[in-house]
Amino acid sequence: MRFVFVLGAVLVSVIGTDLLAFSNHTERFFAWTVLNPTTAVFLGSFYWTAALLAGLSARKQRWSESRGGVIGVLLFVLATLALSVMHVHDLHLEASLIARLVTYVWLLVYAVDPFLLIAAWLSQIRCTITPRQSRIPALFRIALFALGIQLGATGVVCFIDPSLAQRFWPWALSTIDARAIAAWLLGLGFVIVQAGWENAWERISVTVRAAALLGVIQLLLVLKFGSAFHPGVASAIYIADVWAVLALGAAGTVLAMRNQGRGPTAISDSKQLRT
Repeated sequence: MRFVFVLGAVLVSVIGTDLLAFSNHTERFFAWTVLNPTTAVFLGSFYWTAALLAGLSARKQRWSESRGGVIGVLLFVLATLALSVMHVHDLHLEASLIARLVTYVWLLVYAVDPFLLIAAWLSQIRCTITPRQSRIPALFRIALFALGIQLGATGVVCFIDPSLAQRFWPWALSTIDARAIAAWLLGLGFVIVQAGWENAWERISVTVRAAALLGVIQLLLVLKFGSAFHPGVASAIYIADVWAVLALGAAGTVLAMRNQGRGPTAISDSKQLRT
């Protein structure tokens, strides 16, 4: 499992850097031409967040403390594979050499990654899970469930009907861009809901740290591009969600650091995280 985490961290950090560094040149350096640079930055911030999530998970010794993002990432990967097939005509399969190489790597990654994640999960499924040590306050769990369900539901609806995202999103989107954003919202929503279900600070410390990073980058996106957002309720909801992710991530990081190890003496998983 640790190998999958490390490999995933490397791959998503490369994709995220590509999107952030060349947000205005995706026609030359990405798998498809992203309509709006703001979308490229948005997607890049999620890839960097996933890189941190995978990297921190790889450092954990117990499966119960590293599994927080696995199912959510698997949902994202499957959704991204689906959109790649649905929009194969939009991919740079006949573009410049660099764009073609990026596209082929993109397709290879999303074709293989689901099998790696499933195999890695199955290799850990027989572990005896460490009892919860420091439980999360009820109000914090409610906030996690509420935000996760809202983001996940938005992702599902916008993936099924991307025209809704195109109509109500704060900036202009192409159909493939809308589904790419929806895939990330679906994955993030599930990760946040799972954090509420885990109900232990030591189990969600990785998740809240990644959420804090995502909130910071998304806030910078709002500060840089917010003046060009479409006015209205959708933009207000988007900005509110950014603050919610940042607040839960930052507060969760502090509380997790304070509370880890305060509960009953833990016993190790019968099988630690396998390499």
